[in-house]
Amino acid sequence: MKIIFVFSTILFFAKIQLKAQDLLILKDNNDTIFSKVLSYNPSEVKLINIRDNKEYVYDHNNIKRLILNNGTIVRYAELDKEILKVNRDDFNSIITSLSPVALPFGTLQVGFEKILYPKNALTLEIGIMNFIQVPEYYTFKNQGLFGRIGIKKILSNGRSHSLLGWYVKPEIFYAHHIYTRHYHTLKRQLPEGNEFQITTYKNTFTSLLGFLNLGNQWKLRGNFVFDASMGIGIGGTVFSSFDIMGTKFKILNTNPNKDNQNYLRFNNFGVGRVAWEDTGLLVSLTANFKIGYIIGSVKSKL
Repeated sequence: MKIIFVFSTILFFAKIQLKAQDLLILKDNNDTIFSKVLSYNPSEVKLINIRDNKEYVYDHNNIKRLILNNGTIVRYAELDKEILKVNRDDFNSIITSLSPVALPFGTLQVGFEKILYPKNALTLEIGIMNFIQVPEYYTFKNQGLFGRIGIKKILSNGRSHSLLGWYVKPEIFYAHHIYTRHYHTLKRQLPEGNEFQITTYKNTFTSLLGFLNLGNQWKLRGNFVFDASMGIGIGGTVFSSFDIMGTKFKILNTNPNKDNQNYLRFNNFGVGRVAWEDTGLLVSLTANFKIGYIIGSVKSKL
């Protein structure tokens, strides 16, 4: 009777112990690993094996099923086929980018991309206007900050990285900036050069827009990538101040207003032209070119 009682007690506590563990079932021979799962995603499972108390990472291709002690069952063998096409290392990598087209206008614009789920990535861009001093002959200047955050939906397949290929990207844009504009008015003609009256206007804007972009990102040599995109945005702007900063006179050979009227002004939202109404409606057509680099790929240990 004692033997039966001892055996039942051992079996009872063994059952409790098994319930407290996570089970990883592999495709090969249905091997079962009793473990404590540290983390899991569609790409991999990281766990501590109860048998030797060591940490392991298992690729989704080798997993049939994951059964957590809370009753959750993840059927890796039956996941969407698109998940199986995503390289595990793509989930662990980040693409950083720089927009060279913004530099001539004095703006430093950097971006980051990270896969959230197969064919979907989170994108973030931050811009600092007037980070680089623009040439004096520019009749305009932007000062301030802007940021844009979006979700990139990858449309094409068969690339060397999951973030490459054609994509659509809805995003939210926010900017707070001061737009300074110099207007030149000819006052009198001189034997050499002309005297211009220069009036400076300062306008402060706070803008919030929604953008829809279409683009393509492809790989260059090594880990470098190139991204080209265009899109349209619509939203609102608050015209918070207007200030005449003063008038001065200067001798110039040509009229800068005329020389710069064909410039495609960088307007914080990419490259394009912006139209705003007295109502505060803001519409922006944009295009952008970026050079990126794939970093942070972490190899899993099996």
